[in-house]
Amino acid sequence: MAKIGIVAVSPLVIAAISPAYIDTTYDFGIVRCIYGFVVGVLALDIVEALKRRPVAASLLSNRIAVSVLEVGALIALYEFVSAFGKESPYSTLAPMLFGVVVWVFSYETGLISRVLKSRPFALAGTLSYSIYLSHAIVQVAFSMVAHYGFGLSYVTVGDVTFIGSNIIVGDLLYCLMLAAVFGVSFVTYRYIEEPCRVRMNKVARRLRLRGTLQLQWKRAVKSDPIMRDRARKLTTTASEKVRPGAGVVASCVRHEGKIIEP
Repeated sequence: MAKIGIVAVSPLVIAAISPAYIDTTYDFGIVRCIYGFVVGVLALDIVEALKRRPVAASLLSNRIAVSVLEVGALIALYEFVSAFGKESPYSTLAPMLFGVVVWVFSYETGLISRVLKSRPFALAGTLSYSIYLSHAIVQVAFSMVAHYGFGLSYVTVGDVTFIGSNIIVGDLLYCLMLAAVFGVSFVTYRYIEEPCRVRMNKVARRLRLRGTLQLQWKRAVKSDPIMRDRARKLTTTASEKVRPGAGVVASCVRHEGKIIEP
């Protein structure tokens, strides 16, 4: 009930306190974050609950039925965004609708899901974080090259700025910019994101192992008088620099069938 209450109250709070409605970030973004997070949790709760209902589970495993739901969800999402955008109080309901879309596509049963699981889209998903980090930089660099390098003018319509006044040239430039974003993101993923992720995972595993070793050492020393006496002698020996969980564990690797490895 608490989760339902948060989802019910959050759009009202955001609409009341945020001048930008759902587009709030640094000012009231925490409310938006909690709201979206709880919507995601509720979507998972619904998925788990429907698994226990045979009729619903059978329906949601049917490719045609789920394909209809996928198409309907995307149409509803398009119509909602087109009608309200981000400058309307109704925009605060967007996380609920996106939660429905996430719920529908979580089954990965429909035809659209099948397309999204193809290799090109899977690659785009793999690169998505690098794309998120690099696309704005590439966009600015690309527009500056087009403007100062090739003399193309900026055309502003409302709050949107376009490159060049020819629609065909503009579309081609956007395609080139999109390709540049993917190219740069592939490089940053291959040489920055993935190596850093692997390195940080190694650090995390090492920290977990160290914590496990220290816990094993404390339990072994506490429960075994012989090991406790040996640990006390080692820690009081001036020539030995023993760190709990490392040196003592290494010195007491195997004792009476107890295995403690560094």
